[in-house]
Amino acid sequence: MDRWTNIHGLGRLRHEFLDQVWRNLAWLTLVLVPLSLFRIKFTGWLPLYGVHLVLAVAVLLIALNRKRLSVRYKAPLLVAVFWGVGISGVINFGLASAGLWWLLMGAVVTGAVYNLRHGVIMGIAVLVVLLLFMLAFSSGQLSTRADLNVYNTHPASWVNMVIGTALCIAVIVRSIILYHQSLVRETEHRFQQWVEDMPAAMVVLDSDARVSFANAPARELLGLSDKPGVRYLGNFYRAGSDTLYPLEDLPMLRALKGEQGKVDDVEVLVAGRRIALQIWGKPCLDWRGKASFAIATFEDITERRRAETMKSEFVATVSHELRTPLTSIHGSLGLLRSGALGELNDKMQSVVTIAGNNTDRLLLLINDILDIQKITAGHMSFNIAPVAVMPLVRRQMDELATYASQFGVSYRLSLAVAETEKVMADEHRLMQALGNLMSNGAKFSPAGGLVTLEVSILDEDKVCITVSDTGTGIPEHFKPHIFEPFSQADTSSKRGRGGTGLGLAITKDLIEHQQGEISFTSDPQLGTRFSICLPRVR
Repeated sequence: MDRWTNIHGLGRLRHEFLDQVWRNLAWLTLVLVPLSLFRIKFTGWLPLYGVHLVLAVAVLLIALNRKRLSVRYKAPLLVAVFWGVGISGVINFGLASAGLWWLLMGAVVTGAVYNLRHGVIMGIAVLVVLLLFMLAFSSGQLSTRADLNVYNTHPASWVNMVIGTALCIAVIVRSIILYHQSLVRETEHRFQQWVEDMPAAMVVLDSDARVSFANAPARELLGLSDKPGVRYLGNFYRAGSDTLYPLEDLPMLRALKGEQGKVDDVEVLVAGRRIALQIWGKPCLDWRGKASFAIATFEDITERRRAETMKSEFVATVSHELRTPLTSIHGSLGLLRSGALGELNDKMQSVVTIAGNNTDRLLLLINDILDIQKITAGHMSFNIAPVAVMPLVRRQMDELATYASQFGVSYRLSLAVAETEKVMADEHRLMQALGNLMSNGAKFSPAGGLVTLEVSILDEDKVCITVSDTGTGIPEHFKPHIFEPFSQADTSSKRGRGGTGLGLAITKDLIEHQQGEISFTSDPQLGTRFSICLPRVR
């Protein structure tokens, strides 16, 4: 493909279109030139006929050699022929000539071969040329070469105009229609080939949830047939259980409602084998904004999930094995620090204190790892029951007061609800989640700062507990990752204040497993506010 073709995007279909036009134009020439020359009987010889003969010879030669020419030459020569016929006709017979139609056909062909912009430019050029001819004829600078009174009343003139113009328009329109049909077929074929060969499994559902298309990876992964219109995609289960996955929660069916989503806790049963999947669903909207069909992609994550399970089990095993000796070391160091085994001098006391603090951090890390592993594996149990909110909040403030004093920070309750207000929660897990937020607030507030707690009722059916610190806030780029395990916005700062990077991830999972919600806002000038909202007992 030559450079011109690459620039203008003309490929095999445009070559075929131009070849077809040149071939049909050659046949038209054999019909129209004799009709044109027949007018000599009543108009006499005109330069127009000489132009027609020259153009006829050129058309026949180009048509015979069209396979040897590139689009770079075939397209401009075709437009030049239309303009040659059109200009010569207008010069000799004015607007009584069919040349006007040939000029317009030249603009149409330009738009088809190149693009719409070029076609519009050519159409404007035709209008400008016609305007110049009008001024020339009206000012007397040009005059027709034949007696128009005779020419317009002779049947041969009308036969030449009607037949010539009709055949020309019919050929061009038919060629353009065939060209665009071929272009549509080629585009559809290429698109289907691209989708068919892509590694991801993709399924297209129509508005009735029938499979209108499934590429080869999807057919192989889900065991679908090649025939469209299938409504059954398989039995979907919640990962690691025999519970059927709710159909309304599957991303491909949510997409038909206009919702975009992704899940990775689903498995499908195909040929007796359970396959772990990650499914994305995206709605495709019509001009009214209504979902007319949905696109879903499926990824087999069985091996990934198996690897994650092995990693989690390994980490859990190591953590369990470490916790027992660390607990023993922690207890021994506690005895040394307390003086139960004898008084220590200042140097020994300092060393034991450092060892004890680091043991505390290791135990905290191991406990957090075990908690996140339990939550992920679904092994953490929750005892959901009515829990009085205010006594729980005050008890947590009292228990963490000593911890906050290490950072020169204190807790304050600025907004409370009635002592009788209760939420549906697991008291122990709620204490753990609230403790994580309050300890973070203390760590990231400056010395002398306050961590403010607020308890309020939201929408009559939720009770929200808000923890606000007076720190420097969360960097904007880090906000999307704030609840990810082991995530740390400023590693050096966090290490200086302690922490595993698991607290917020655990807190989010704990709250969501209690049918609650957690959210946050952060401002460098005002600090960070974390809110947890739980169902209110009415």
